[in-house]
Amino acid sequence: MSETDGTGRKKKTFILAAGAKIATQSEYIYNGNTNRAVSFDHADASRMSNRSSMTNGGVVYGDGFEGAPAETDPMGGNVGMSTPYVEVLL
Repeated sequence: MSETDGTGRKKKTFILAAGAKIATQSEYIYNGNTNRAVSFDHADASRMSNRSSMTNGGVVYGDGFEGAPAETDPMGGNVGMSTPYVEVLL
C-alpha cells in the first residue's frame, strides 16, 4: 500500500504481512537532497510495545515521529516511555 503526493508520485510504501505493517519505504527531502529509506517495525505479540530500526541496524528515535519507540495501552493510546513523576532523592 502506498501514499502519494498531489502529482501521484510515491512518497511512502507500507509493506504488509499477515495483516500487519512490517516495514516502511519512504522518500523525503533533507537539506535539499532527496533521500530514500527503509525502516522495519518490531512489536511484541500484544502489539503494545513497538520499535523501528533502519536497514543499517540503527534504531529510530524521536518522540512523536512515526516509528519512534512507543508503549501503548490496550486501546492503542501512547502511554509514553518514561514516568511523569519527579523522583525525590534523599
